[in-house]
Amino acid sequence: MGELPGICQTLLLTQFSFFLHLGVIGAAIAHVIFQYLISLILLLKLMTMVEVLPPSLKHLQCRRFLKNGILLLGRVIAVTFCVTLAASLTARKGSIPVAAFLICLQVWLTTSLLADGLAMAGQAILATAFAKKDLKKATKTATRVVN
Repeated sequence: MGELPGICQTLLLTQFSFFLHLGVIGAAIAHVIFQYLISLILLLKLMTMVEVLPPSLKHLQCRRFLKNGILLLGRVIAVTFCVTLAASLTARKGSIPVAAFLICLQVWLTTSLLADGLAMAGQAILATAFAKKDLKKATKTATRVVN
């Protein structure tokens, strides 16, 4: 089973790149198809292990999700829009500005992911401290994460 994804991607890549004479575009198409295929396989495997879909649409609780996650959803949409717009505007300027943009984007992504990781770890420690009613540890954690 471990070799199957590699074999599948190799077959797709050779079919699209060489036999259909699509070159780099074919490689990109093969990569996207492979990603969707693997995602579908993993989803089907997950559906055999757990109940993924609720019995009815009323049990989905979309309102509850949107009520609690609307700010995060808005942040993700705003960041995606800004990065896409910046990449589009940078691409019009040439290859050197694109390289500079990509370097800045990687630095930003690194710091953003590190900050998100710190926030998640802090939230987990806070939740554990509150569950155990350890207010001293909760205060210490909050002070350390914020400072």
